[in-house]
Amino acid sequence: MSPAKNKAYFLSFDIFQRYKAIEEIVNRLRNKKRLRVLDIGGGRGDIKYFLPNDDVIIFDKHAKEGKGYRSGDALRLPFKKSSFDVVVSSDVLEHILPEKRKRFLDEHFRVSRDVVIVGAPFDGRNVNLAEKILHRFILDKYRIKYGILEEHLKNKIPNLDKTTRVFNNKGLSYAVLPNGYLYNWLFMILVNFHLEWMDMSPRLLQRINEFYNRNFYHSDNKNPSYRKIIVTSKKSDNGKVEGMKGQYLDIEEDKVEKIFNLELANLLMKIMDLESVREKEKEAKNLKWAYEDRIKSLKEENLEKIQQFNSEIRRLNSEIAKIHISHKREMGRFENKKDIEIKKANDEIKKLNKEIEDINRKSRKNSNLMIEGKRKEHADFSSEVKRLNDELKTINKDNKEKLDTLLVDKDKDRNSLSLEIKRLNDEKIKERKDLTSEVKRLNEELKSLNKDNKEKLDTLLVDKDKERNSLSLEIKRLND
Repeated sequence: MSPAKNKAYFLSFDIFQRYKAIEEIVNRLRNKKRLRVLDIGGGRGDIKYFLPNDDVIIFDKHAKEGKGYRSGDALRLPFKKSSFDVVVSSDVLEHILPEKRKRFLDEHFRVSRDVVIVGAPFDGRNVNLAEKILHRFILDKYRIKYGILEEHLKNKIPNLDKTTRVFNNKGLSYAVLPNGYLYNWLFMILVNFHLEWMDMSPRLLQRINEFYNRNFYHSDNKNPSYRKIIVTSKKSDNGKVEGMKGQYLDIEEDKVEKIFNLELANLLMKIMDLESVREKEKEAKNLKWAYEDRIKSLKEENLEKIQQFNSEIRRLNSEIAKIHISHKREMGRFENKKDIEIKKANDEIKKLNKEIEDINRKSRKNSNLMIEGKRKEHADFSSEVKRLNDELKTINKDNKEKLDTLLVDKDKDRNSLSLEIKRLNDEKIKERKDLTSEVKRLNEELKSLNKDNKEKLDTLLVDKDKERNSLSLEIKRLND
């Protein structure tokens, strides 16, 4: 088997079954070793895997011009009349506006010198229902509108009678062949969409498609089918087309196939379960991230509180130091003022005592000479001494009262300051206790959260392992 043939099996089952059927049709109608083939709407050029020895041209509006690839308008093909031995289009007709479909088909006949092959889904109750199921599945599951199906709904898939009428009007014999057994097609297209949107391993999807393509392709060419392939030859002497009409007979679904369809449905359900595992893994990751964010937040919050607490303690200590300094300065000023006033009073007392001593000395010295003359003066002097003594007492009394008042005021200030310092210390002690209690509560909450998250994560991992093992056993059983 050629490398191209091997690669073909890894294609999506939907692409494989349509081009595999075209390969068989072309080889059955082949009249020379190397044919010139045009694939209209051929996309990436997958048909080349199936016709590797033929000269194949891919025509697609999105194609990049180059060797074997042309782009343009399928309603005005840039080729001369009868340029190709075989002209093919597969699953393109339904994307053409209904009023332009005849012109699209006419271009097939214009550029073909012999074989024309047109494959497409055609209007029918079962096909319409299958597309609605797929459309609803994608819309409900992934909340998106799938462009290709949207075009089907907008343009409406082709009518088989109207399409074959174009072939009849050209006086050509044709065969209508079933392709894509509808029940299998619906299951497999759901599987492919689901695995693609789950971002599962591309290798897994390739292997599933390879397994299906190698083992079940031949059972897909029967009714009811998703698509029909219309084949004709412009050469009137070619009776091979007539012989193809009986190639694919309606085959009744046997018991084994019914069992397989049930197994296929079961496989689809298992694959759906993979999304549940994936969601649980995502939930576990989100839980872990939330837990880590919570721990980080709590650490930052606690650090911020501790920093605020330390800043407040430093501020209070600074205020207390300022109060102590202010108190010390005030007491110093008070002591200095008191000392000055006492010194001043003592100086006055000394001065008065000196005056008294001077007077007494003078009095004793002159007493004998001036007894009579100075009696009155002595009396006045005694009176003056008494006055001075009374004044000294008054001064001493006033100074004592002032000093007592100052001492009482300073005692009050000291008591008030002590109470304020005690109140501030009590508040800080209470704040420290509250902060300690809050840190303890947060630590307990973290422990509880750690325990809950660990239990949830362990449960999720166990469920995931069980489901993976179950899926592996199921796939192994199907492979066996």
